[in-house]
Amino acid sequence: MLISEGNLIDLIDSIYSNLIQNSKNMNYLVNKAILIPKNKYIEKISNIVMDQLSGNTYIYTNADSVDLTKR
Repeated sequence: MLISEGNLIDLIDSIYSNLIQNSKNMNYLVNKAILIPKNKYIEKISNIVMDQLSGNTYIYTNADSVDLTKR
């Protein structure tokens, strides 16, 4: 199933209604999620949501393993 960008924005708006007004309310944010079966859409959804929020954007990377030989 293909979702056009317009429909994607409608989906985000329905999940995160009043996002701007509630953006500083952590309980509002942690109780919402958009589940998607393929990672290729995650960045697009994330960018649309982040563009609606004010402030700086920070990217935190993760690691699945640690190389202990380099100290």
